[in-house]
Amino acid sequence: MDNKQLTTTDHEKVHVLSNFFASVSTTKSNDSLPDMQFQNTEHEMSLPDINSDLVRKLLQELKSSKSPGPHGIHPQVLKELASQLAIPLTKIFNPL
Repeated sequence: MDNKQLTTTDHEKVHVLSNFFASVSTTKSNDSLPDMQFQNTEHEMSLPDINSDLVRKLLQELKSSKSPGPHGIHPQVLKELASQLAIPLTKIFNPL
C-alpha cells in the first residue's frame, strides 16, 4: 500500500494502523523487569453508613448557584425538598 493512497476498507485501516504502531513501538526484553512478589490485596470494603439525617444535611448544603447535574434537577429544588427526599434517597443508597 502506497503512503499517498487513501484507505477505505476496514481491513486496509487495520493494516495501516498496525504498521504505524509497530514502527513507533519498541520491544524490550522481560529480563530487565524486576522480580516482583505480589501480595494478596483482597480486602472487604465496608459500605458507608448512609442515614436520612446525613442525606438531608447534604441536600440542604447544596449550592443554589450551581447548574443542574445530568439528572436535570436544579440544586435549589433538591435543597428545598431535602426533608421530603431524605428518606427515599437513603433507601436507594442503602443495600437491603
